[in-house]
Amino acid sequence: WVLRSWRDRRLLSGRGRRLAVDYGLPMSASSSPPSLTAVVITRNEAHQIAACVAALRFASHVLIVDSGSEDGTGEAASAAGAEVAVHPFTDYATQRNFGLARARTEWLLMIDADERVSPALATEIRDAIERAKAQPEVGGFRLLRRNHFMGRPLTRSGSGKERLVRLMRRDRAKYVNAVHETPVVE
Repeated sequence: WVLRSWRDRRLLSGRGRRLAVDYGLPMSASSSPPSLTAVVITRNEAHQIAACVAALRFASHVLIVDSGSEDGTGEAASAAGAEVAVHPFTDYATQRNFGLARARTEWLLMIDADERVSPALATEIRDAIERAKAQPEVGGFRLLRRNHFMGRPLTRSGSGKERLVRLMRRDRAKYVNAVHETPVVE
């Protein structure tokens, strides 16, 4: 799978974590919504799902894969404009693969309920998808996740920054490993 270089960083922030998309594609202004499904795996996230869905309004489809929340997560997500699919939890890879199968678009963004996509990152994602149309060999993009603890970034533990494939072509990806699920992008 082909990934881009790590030059430009835009934050995707959340409670406890920060993510940045990191690749060397030149960006341009684009106003049309990308052909993108944002997938969020949830369980009892009613207190933050509306803010998460609101940050994903740039996507053409937002899919919440809920594993039987008991706090009104599904109702809050629906009220915020997302599609909710209930799927019993067995492991994280199965939940994410269920989201991949239900996605309606070529491109997929996987985020967690406690993460937020900044307007700058939304623009970069939109532009990356547009530019990747001419590059069929590009199967996905990595995001740089900056972990925080008690409101402060982790800088010395080695786990402060992780590069994760979170933006991918739906037909070229699948998740493996029940715990610490990992996307395999061809």
